[in-house]
Amino acid sequence: AGFRWFRAHKIATILERIVRDAAVSKPVWTYTLAWEAGHQHGQDPYMILDSGVSMDCVMLYESTRPEFNAVLDFWTRYLGDDRINLVMGDSVIPKFLTVPDRNPVEEYYDRMKAAVDRFAPRGTLKGLFFHDLTRAQDKRAGYSPTEWMTAGASAFSYFKEAVGRSPFHLQIEAPSRGKNGMVVPVSLQNFADPSFTHLSIE
Repeated sequence: AGFRWFRAHKIATILERIVRDAAVSKPVWTYTLAWEAGHQHGQDPYMILDSGVSMDCVMLYESTRPEFNAVLDFWTRYLGDDRINLVMGDSVIPKFLTVPDRNPVEEYYDRMKAAVDRFAPRGTLKGLFFHDLTRAQDKRAGYSPTEWMTAGASAFSYFKEAVGRSPFHLQIEAPSRGKNGMVVPVSLQNFADPSFTHLSIE
């Protein structure tokens, strides 16, 4: 534990010097491994943010669903009631996103959504990231880049709605057969202040 602390402190000291000497005027972000908050790899989110970094991006990568749930539980305990600037994201790796009841694209979205549900209400989660365009276009991804990026974009929209930054909510339900053909229920809720007017769906 002592050596891990030493490494994390050393890295944070180097980061502080880089930010200071470079006279950085724009937000600086870093990436931290999610497992045990990166402590095994010389990382510590609190030290990193104290060094002058604006946001620490937590990589919720390469885990089965039970492991992913355990990671969220760890971060919940680790953060306690603290509110620090974190951004979270998962990676397009189908073999880790394979679960019995949904395809990997749906599982990707569900994990991003789970991170939002867990940390956005606490004021800790400041955003999401999608990792990444290259992986999504790889044939080994198993699904089209459009499907992966739609899942990511949907998660971004879910986050914006969760933190009150989305002006409206559009919901389209799965179509069903009616007497006059296909029926597609569409719901549009307006949350903007002031409200938008003359909205239409075509």
